[in-house]
Amino acid sequence: FKKVSVSGVEIDIAVVIENKTYCIDLIGYPGEFAAQFTPENIQMLNRMEQNIFFLPYSNWVLNKRKTIANLKLFLNS
Repeated sequence: FKKVSVSGVEIDIAVVIENKTYCIDLIGYPGEFAAQFTPENIQMLNRMEQNIFFLPYSNWVLNKRKTIANLKLFLNS
């Protein structure tokens, strides 16, 4: 993985679909992706009308199927 900058905020994962950017924040993932967005980051992304999906690593490990379904819903919104 390589962090990217969206609206001046470092994003763990950014997905672009039809010129629309979807930001995914990996929470608790071991290593450099463990930290969550700060309130200031969230405010900045909201002001720029960026979509954010918060993905706790524990959700991925404990309920991968539901997490994938929720991620698909987010990317299709």
